[in-house]
Parts: sequence; C-alpha cells; structure tokens
Amino acid sequence: MTVAKTELAEDRTNWAEDRTLMASERTFASWLRTALAAIGVGLGMQVVFDSFEPTWVAKLISSLFMLLAVGLIVMGRLRDRAVARSLSAHCLEGRTNWLGDLVSAGLCLGALGAVLVIWLV
Repeated sequence: MTVAKTELAEDRTNWAEDRTLMASERTFASWLRTALAAIGVGLGMQVVFDSFEPTWVAKLISSLFMLLAVGLIVMGRLRDRAVARSLSAHCLEGRTNWLGDLVSAGLCLGALGAVLVIWLV
C-alpha cells in the first residue's frame, strides 16, 4: 500500500494550519500579557504619584495606560479571531472562540473598572 503524494501534501498542509492556529493562540496570550503589564504600570503610576498636585494629571496618565491595555486586548482578540476564521483545525481538539472572548471581555471590564475607581477615589 503506497500513500499518494497528494495525501502527504494534504497532511503537511493540515499540520501547518494547526501550527499556525497554535501560534495565533500564543500571540494572543502575548497581547494579553502586554495589556496586563500596561494595567500594572497604570496602577503603579497612580500609587506612586498619588500625592502629586494636581491630582488629575496622575489620574490621567494612569487612565491612559488602562485604555492602552483595553486597546491591546481588543486588537489581540481581533487578530486571533481573524486567523481562526481563515484556517480550520484538523488535529486540534477543543479550540473555542468563546473562551478567548470571555477572557478578553473580563480583562477589558477590569481595566475600565480600574479607571472608574481611579477617578472616583
């Protein structure tokens, strides 16, 4: 029994698509890590410059980092979903888009909530 060259080529293509999907997941995770770092910097700026006068300057700078984090989360999610739409999983099981959406929404709400707290405190 011999395997046709076209079958081998299809297998290689399928594996390449799976590798690309996994790379997209890793890239999305790096977008989230960068966003969390921006949230941390924003909170740190608020704590360090809390006694700075006028107080709105420190709040504004902190808020900008939080909004940057929201933008990073949204951009990372949009890119990941675009890759997922353009490719199909072959050997990968359990890739779900709703979980990434849930994590993204939770982080965005957390960052926006932090902005609200910064301005209300």
